[in-house]
Amino acid sequence: MYKNISTDVVTKLGKFVFLYESEKLCSNKDKETKSLIPRIVDAFNLMINPHFSLRDTIAQKGKLQTDKLYATPRVRSASFLNSFLYHLRNAFSHGQIEVKNDNYFITDYGIKENEKGEKKKVLTAKGSIPSAKLEEFLDILINDYETDNSTNPNINQTNSNNNENKNS
Repeated sequence: MYKNISTDVVTKLGKFVFLYESEKLCSNKDKETKSLIPRIVDAFNLMINPHFSLRDTIAQKGKLQTDKLYATPRVRSASFLNSFLYHLRNAFSHGQIEVKNDNYFITDYGIKENEKGEKKKVLTAKGSIPSAKLEEFLDILINDYETDNSTNPNINQTNSNNNENKNS
């Protein structure tokens, strides 16, 4: 177990990070993301969006609403979906995600430069998403990608190379 996260979910989060980085899910446009993963926008709107809120800043202290992830936009033009994907990727990659009471608690930090050019670590995401909702969202994201890209020559080439190596 990794911070109370099952091995199965750690694998799903790892696949998500791989897709995020290799397929450029960090695009600011939902249309581009949806072309790779057809049901992602609908799944996000149904499962995650009710629990996600964008703000200009995130308070370091103070009580936050349960089952709500507060985050700053990835960039000014980023959609809710792409801001969420960005913060989820960072939280997992930096070990800032854990399970408590059937919720995934997510934290993300960024570096902000002030007027004097000094860099400071700032909180960019904090809160929780219900476990069942995040896991279902990851299932749709991964299954849609793997199904829709099963004829992708790059994926098939990788799979056949792996099979050749196993048979050697």
